[in-house]
Amino acid sequence: SFLKDDLARHVGSSGRPVVLMSHCGIDTDWWITNDWRAFYEAAAPYRVAAFFFGHTGTGLRTWSPDKSLPAWQCINTGQAEKGFFV
Repeated sequence: SFLKDDLARHVGSSGRPVVLMSHCGIDTDWWITNDWRAFYEAAAPYRVAAFFFGHTGTGLRTWSPDKSLPAWQCINTGQAEKGFFV
C-alpha cells in the first residue's frame, strides 16, 4: 500500500517517469512470487524508467513477473563483497 499511495501522491497522472529502488531485488528469495507481482502491479500504471536494487552483486537485466507483461530495466547496484555498479 505504501508504493501505491506514494506514486499516487507524488506522480499521479503527470506522466513523469518513475525510478524505483529497493534493498533486495527480483533475484532474491526474500519475497515470494506473489509479493513481486504485487510490487510490479502497484507501479505498472506508471512510466517505470528503471528499477535499482542491490544486495546480490552487480548487473543489468529486464524483468516482469510474467512474460506477457512489459519488462522493466533492472540495475543491480551491487554489494560490498562483489563491488558496486557506478
